[in-house]
Amino acid sequence: MQKKPLVRHPKLQKLSREHHQILVFALRLKKGLANNVDLKRLANYTKYILDGLIIPHMEEEENILLNLLPNTDKKKQILDDHNGFRAFSKTENFSTDSLTKLFEKLEQHIRFEERIYFESIQVKHFEIINQIKWSDYENLSCMTWNDPFWK
Repeated sequence: MQKKPLVRHPKLQKLSREHHQILVFALRLKKGLANNVDLKRLANYTKYILDGLIIPHMEEEENILLNLLPNTDKKKQILDDHNGFRAFSKTENFSTDSLTKLFEKLEQHIRFEERIYFESIQVKHFEIINQIKWSDYENLSCMTWNDPFWK
């Protein structure tokens, strides 16, 4: 039995595209760790993606989307995860263990937002979501890295 693809409200599609980029990053990080790529190379890529994609994505998601929605346990979970990613972004010394935990947590977090939170809010809060105005700024893409260690 094939799973039906998620249908995303047009106003949430920008975030979903960025979520896809973050999942690609997590997969690349996972591959790099599995292939014993030098930690410095993985750390450089991780810092680049955290600072240029993940942190700006979370800030926009919080400032524009989450601020409009009521407080729930699901929203609290998302904000707690975001705070964990922010704390991780300040890390200077990455280890195999910390990078493994990062890619696992990112995968879990994105899947939660896409499959549970977005699915819920796009039905329950359709009118609020319909009024969202995203910035024209496009966050960094994970495709712009010039050291393809994952291949």
